[in-house]
Amino acid sequence: MAPSLTSLKMIDDCPVDYHCRPGVHLVGDPWVQDVTKLPILPYAREEVEMIGRLLGCAPLVGRQATKVEVLRRLSSVALIRARLVVLSCCHIAHGEIKAEGVVGIARAFLGAGARSVLVSLWAIEFMKILYQHLLKGESASEALNQAMNYMRESEEFGAVKY
Repeated sequence: MAPSLTSLKMIDDCPVDYHCRPGVHLVGDPWVQDVTKLPILPYAREEVEMIGRLLGCAPLVGRQATKVEVLRRLSSVALIRARLVVLSCCHIAHGEIKAEGVVGIARAFLGAGARSVLVSLWAIEFMKILYQHLLKGESASEALNQAMNYMRESEEFGAVKY
């Protein structure tokens, strides 16, 4: 699903090999108390650390995950693009509905060149299953389908409300 026809066209116009570089950059549970009084997101650190263990890379978390530090680590790179951006956070998918489509953070990532953006409110178990399937080499859409099926069939999350 694309948030707008313009976003879909931007993705379609990308060269075939545009999103072929491997690599992972994980940032989670950032330290924002210096700029806002928002509470720390429950389980955010646990989730990003679990994903880091699965992918074999150390995430940038807590007081290390400041805007300055994220930008410092990216300073040697001239251009950031991604095949898959995963945003796992409460209400992050919400956006303003306009004639052009939904204007929100997912659309911003697509506009910046991300090939796919997954926005989720699911439990950590969902993310674990998703990343396990991605590590098997499955496409993002297949891994998403497998994780959704797992959740539907689980005793804990199989209820319709999930």
